[in-house]
Amino acid sequence: MRALACVGLALAASGCSSVQQVFFGVAPGEVWSALVAVAETPDYSDLDPSKRWTVRENHVRANERTRTIEIYRELDRVLHRPRTQPLREQQTWRFRVVMIEDTPTTVTFISRGLGIPMKAVAEGERYFADVRTLLTAPRPAAGAAPDVAGDD
Repeated sequence: MRALACVGLALAASGCSSVQQVFFGVAPGEVWSALVAVAETPDYSDLDPSKRWTVRENHVRANERTRTIEIYRELDRVLHRPRTQPLREQQTWRFRVVMIEDTPTTVTFISRGLGIPMKAVAEGERYFADVRTLLTAPRPAAGAAPDVAGDD
């Protein structure tokens, strides 16, 4: 029975996990630019201290021809909770993001590393939330002068 439980745990920890997102009404070029920008500038700040991480390494390889992004990322944090010793944690992520230019544009986020599948799914959802935020951010009108405040 113990051996069966160990095999089940090993299979759960070693499988790839993926999350898919469809972008309706957004040009494929805009989606691609947002995917690359979010991969290159990860943001792990959060109001919830249990979700804050510090990025130690972030290596991104974006191939525009194949519309594939490879991400290798190392994170760490020290989690302080009441009445406990500080907890030091590290995470290593290996992701592949694949964009399919179709109508609508579809993107798949694949975790390629070892780990708990639900953590990888949560990381994929976090990634896509950042992409959606970037795509819906207000943009200046074409030809508009930049807003520069001066203290003259």
